[in-house]
Amino acid sequence: MKANNMKLKIAIIIVMLSSLPFYVTAQTSSIPAAFVDVGYGARPVAMGGAYSGLADDINALFWNPAGLNHLKDKEASFTTANLLGIVRYNVFAFGMPLKFGEAEQGGGIALVSSGDDALRELTLLAGYSRRVLGLDVGLNLKYRYASFGKNSLDRNEGVVFSDAEFADGQLNQVHGSANGFGLDIGILYQLNEKIRCGLMVRDLFSPVSWNSAVDNPAAKSKGKYTENVPTEIVIGTSYKVFEELLVTADYQPSLSKDVSNMIRGGAELILFKHLFVRAGLQDIVNDQPDEKYVFGLGLQINVGKGSGISFDYSYVIEQLDNSNRLSVGLTF
Repeated sequence: MKANNMKLKIAIIIVMLSSLPFYVTAQTSSIPAAFVDVGYGARPVAMGGAYSGLADDINALFWNPAGLNHLKDKEASFTTANLLGIVRYNVFAFGMPLKFGEAEQGGGIALVSSGDDALRELTLLAGYSRRVLGLDVGLNLKYRYASFGKNSLDRNEGVVFSDAEFADGQLNQVHGSANGFGLDIGILYQLNEKIRCGLMVRDLFSPVSWNSAVDNPAAKSKGKYTENVPTEIVIGTSYKVFEELLVTADYQPSLSKDVSNMIRGGAELILFKHLFVRAGLQDIVNDQPDEKYVFGLGLQINVGKGSGISFDYSYVIEQLDNSNRLSVGLTF
């Protein structure tokens, strides 16, 4: 019986992997731009983004939804980040264990808001996970909305242009909106008490329909068109060296010729049961100096039986500009 279950687990993973080329071929662009996942949650980011093989808290919603059924209590979190000092991201998430039948299950919802009137993006996400034949299997459904070109042009900032040139720029400013959907699928497998393995397929199905226009009747914008957010695959693992030390690693293979493979690694050390020290590295495998080094701290405070509050911070060092992330979480 155990041998049959293992064969079925392997078959599930093989079917998922073998179906990927169809979706990858359908992508119109392999370079993420709109709705790019910049990494949510200060804890996963502080571990270098190597989280798909761990995913044991509310951050599983974004990194591997299969981990949602590992939630023991209700969890809520808020994360804020100012990416490269330019784009503000705010993320709200809530998850909880579910009880429908005997299988272990978990679910969660999240809202991601970013940008400004020049380009604003919203993503609503709902995730679900359950135990199937010893595997944790999860999925996310996402609704995406964007608006752009709603920013007003400041005449005082365009003093090098004549009034006619400035008016022409306003008349030809492109504006519009977009709507779309996304589907993520994740798997987690507990190999033994210390090792967990994960597979995350992000945006397996991800059409986004754009509609752009200009106020100038003599000009034409691109109008209506549809494209896909590029699919990503992440394979990861986590290893509990001992009770207070955890190490993780992720590998994200390239799915197109203009994107390189990526590796991530991280560690988390627990001190005095409530203080967490984290560090990580992300490296795109190429000849460019584009490595990211990450450091972070976490603090968990128990406020009652089964209740607590957590504070997590991460600092990302990268080539363009360094950035911070701060997360506040509640368990109840």
